[in-house]
Amino acid sequence: MSDGIDVKALLDDQISSEKVPPRPFEEDSVREDSARDIGLSAPDGSTILLDDSFVSRDWITVVIAIALAILWFSIFELSMLDYLSVDGQVVPGLGVTVFTVALFAGVFISLGKRTRIDRVTVSLLVAVLLMALVPAVFSNPYLRVLNCVLLLGASILEIFLLADMLHSAWDRLSALFESIRLFISSLLHSNTKPLRALNALGTKGNSGAKSGALGVLAGVLIALVVLAVVLPLLSSADAVFGSFFNGFAQWLEQLNPWESLWHIIRVLLLAPFIFALLYNVSKHRRLENADNPLLGSLPHARNITLSTALIVLDIVYLLFVAVQLQFLFGGAEASSMSGGYAAYAREGFFQLVAVAAINLLALLATLVMADAKDTKGMRVMRVLSLVLLFCTVIILVSACMRMLLYISVFGFSLLRALTLLGMVFIAICLVAAGIKVFRPKFVFFRVFLVSGLVLWICFNFCNIDARIAEYNVEGFLNGTIEQIDVDYLGSLSPGAIPALENLAEQDPQRRELAESYIHLYESRADSVCRRWQSWNLSYAMVK
Repeated sequence: MSDGIDVKALLDDQISSEKVPPRPFEEDSVREDSARDIGLSAPDGSTILLDDSFVSRDWITVVIAIALAILWFSIFELSMLDYLSVDGQVVPGLGVTVFTVALFAGVFISLGKRTRIDRVTVSLLVAVLLMALVPAVFSNPYLRVLNCVLLLGASILEIFLLADMLHSAWDRLSALFESIRLFISSLLHSNTKPLRALNALGTKGNSGAKSGALGVLAGVLIALVVLAVVLPLLSSADAVFGSFFNGFAQWLEQLNPWESLWHIIRVLLLAPFIFALLYNVSKHRRLENADNPLLGSLPHARNITLSTALIVLDIVYLLFVAVQLQFLFGGAEASSMSGGYAAYAREGFFQLVAVAAINLLALLATLVMADAKDTKGMRVMRVLSLVLLFCTVIILVSACMRMLLYISVFGFSLLRALTLLGMVFIAICLVAAGIKVFRPKFVFFRVFLVSGLVLWICFNFCNIDARIAEYNVEGFLNGTIEQIDVDYLGSLSPGAIPALENLAEQDPQRRELAESYIHLYESRADSVCRRWQSWNLSYAMVK
């Protein structure tokens, strides 16, 4: 009938209406709400979406996290007295290398095919591994501590570059701060995922053989944890029971049950944080078009304001440079007015290095905050910036000459070597700043990061302790250095042994003291190399 109700058409309309896909803004809203519940958001306010599902493969991440936690506590004791009693170290040797390699192996396994492999990530990974190798090769305690701080920062940046989670380019300062922020955020979210997964296994009794197998595995793990505490108690309480295990029982008797319990507790406390890092890194899905840096651009200032500040600074520094040219660069007669070369060189080089660094920061901030639309103002700014740059170079040269003069009289030391390294680094940054004056789009942080890593790695692998001892001994034997501090050479590392042997051979007056430090290094070698965690190549070569 023409005026009847078409039931089939109504049913088709109902079915088609139920299959209407959600509008794009609704789908995005759901994703953003899900990601917001997890707690990871991009620095610019956009969201880093996570695949929040916990699948069977994630149990591999749980195992990796537990293994890394066990490895951590086998290398880094809560009390560093074990290392301090050996050779004054506060950082273990080979253990740092092993843990770094294991950590990145876990990162690669967790990321799988999502790993970002390109020239940047490969180069930074090589730098990280070289820094991780430093404690296993050299044994200067101060360099080990400083190296671990830099290693931590580089490792955090590398992890999130491998995961392609950074919205900032790698050669921007904001990438470093963004990676630190993501690192802290990742540690504090999804820690309880494995526990919730275990609970889900218990409540899904009818979910099939797969869930049943995982439930059995979870039960076995729980039983093993309990038995690790109970079996040592039972074995020590009943000799007949212990005899069933023979050698295994003897091993159990040697275990302290309370100490074993403490080891298990602290591993279980650390493992969730490591798991959270690996889990969040492996589950991320970054939103597109979210490339704003963490650090917003500095507020713009009027060029007249910046120019006035530069004029004042330039006048002061030009007066200072005039003094430097007259006294320091004027030869021995000019510097004698201040008490001689040594006295003049002793004072001020650390302050001058600090001033050079401050000037560099001020120059960069001025270039960033300047109003590029003001063409005439920018021309004046460039001239004033070049004057400041010139004055800073003179200040840096003055500091370098003071330091070299002081070293020629009083000898070399680690602090003086680090100061020279800092001067070279600042000089490279000044060159990069000079380029940025004429090319505003030049990426300064790229030079800062790459040159800093290269200089630091080269500084460590040049065996600086050996170079210090060699310079001081040869200078003293040649008469260019009036006094030598043998006690200081004995506090460096085994790299100083060849120089001490040379001193003992050619200076009978200091032979006994030099040989005593040589024997001290030799006696420490057995203690250092007894445990693989503290093993060190410089001490191993002494044996």
